[in-house]
This record gives sequence, C-alpha cells and structure tokens, in this order.
Amino acid sequence: MKKDSLLGFLGSLVFHGGLVGGLLSLAINQDTANGQLGVLDTNISMQMMMATTIEESEPEPEPEIEPAKEPEPEKIEIVADPTIKPEPEKPKEPEKPKEPEKKKEKPKEKPKEKRQEPVNKVIAKPNPNAVKADRVMEGNGLVNSQATAISNNATTNNPNLAGTGSNTSEISAYQSALRREIERHKKYSQRAKMMRKQGVVVIAFNLGADGSISGARVARSSGSEDLDNSALQAVQSARSIGPRPAGMGSSVSVPVQFKIQ
Repeated sequence: MKKDSLLGFLGSLVFHGGLVGGLLSLAINQDTANGQLGVLDTNISMQMMMATTIEESEPEPEPEIEPAKEPEPEKIEIVADPTIKPEPEKPKEPEKPKEPEKKKEKPKEKPKEKRQEPVNKVIAKPNPNAVKADRVMEGNGLVNSQATAISNNATTNNPNLAGTGSNTSEISAYQSALRREIERHKKYSQRAKMMRKQGVVVIAFNLGADGSISGARVARSSGSEDLDNSALQAVQSARSIGPRPAGMGSSVSVPVQFKIQ
C-alpha cells in the first residue's frame, strides 16, 4: 500500500510539473501588456499546485492492525518413564464389622416360694332343717305304715272302701306323684328369699278316695311365717292325681322344703 501511494505521489508531481512548465512558456511568449495577467495566472497556478500538493501530501489513514492472536499453548502430554515403577497403593484395611450390641440379659427372677397357708378345716355343721326333714319323712313313713295297717283292717272289714289291692309299690308310686304335684305349685316367697330364709314345713291334710285334698294345715312350722304360708298354698293348689290306692290312709303329712340354691 505504501508503494502505491508513493508512485501516485511522484506521478502527480511529474504531471503538475509539466503543466507548470507549459504555463510558464506560454506566459513568456505573451505580451508585456499581459504581464500582470501572466503573474496572476502564475500565482493561481502556484496556489493550485500548492493545494494539490497539500491534498496529495495528506497521509492516507493507516489500516487498522489486527491484534495478533496469541498462540494456544500446546498440550503437553506427560509420558511416564517405564523405568520408574509406580509405588503400589497401600491396600485399604478392611473395616472391622461392628459387633452387634449384646442385649443385657435381665437377671432371672428366682421363683418365689409359695408359702403354704394353713388349711382351715371346715367342719360341716349339721343342718337342723335337714334333720327335721328326715325326721318328718320317718314320721311320714310311720304315719303311712300305720295308715296302711288301719286301711288293711278296714278293707277286710269293709269291702266297699275305695281302691283295690294293697300293693306297696303302687302306694309308693302314688306318694311320689303327690309330692311332685305339690312341688309344682310351690313358690318361694320373695320376702323370704330376700331375707334368705330357709327351712322345712310339714303340711298335714286329708286325702279323699278320689284323690282330692282337703283340710290342709301346718303340722310343723319352719320358723318363718312366709315359708309356712307358701307351703300351705302349694298343698291347697295341688290337684287330684287320681283315686287313692287301696291300703293308703286318708291322713297324709308331706314335708315341703325351701332352700336357696
């Protein structure tokens, strides 16, 4: 670029120099009268030359210089020396397994020796009511045996009495059925039950030939009016279970027992 600008500058000087020389030669050949005009032209030409020279002498703007790029650093590869043996890595010590926490065993409690409490011997007290009931049954058996003997005598003397035969098993079965009928109508008095009254009541009554019951009364009290009345009502409410068997007396006593279970 600098060479081109220098050549252009020299060419411009040569051109203008030739132009100036031609003008000077023209000025010399003109008349003296036109001397002033020649001077003026010369001045003008000189000014033009100076202006051209000034224009050409102005330096052209230098091109911007791009900053040189720094060379990238070359990657240096480290080549290991084969003669140098790398130090072997120390093997890591294996971690010791954690021992499981031992559970603290609770001290075993010694079994407490059970003290043997002295056993109090319970002496069963005799139940006076039960004794009474047994006595009543014995008495009832005596009454029935006496009634049987009387009935047998009466039967031999009077063949028109109710019932036939004097079978003991028949009489026993009839007595059991009669007791069941009375027990069926027996009701424990609520008042006596609340007061926990217990006992045996003996009820005496007349047994008709047809098995009807009449004249019921308390032959032996239990000591509780409520129990006596309950037993009396049970006998009075009982119905006939059939004709009285031959050989059985008309006067009958039946024990009625009241017991809280």
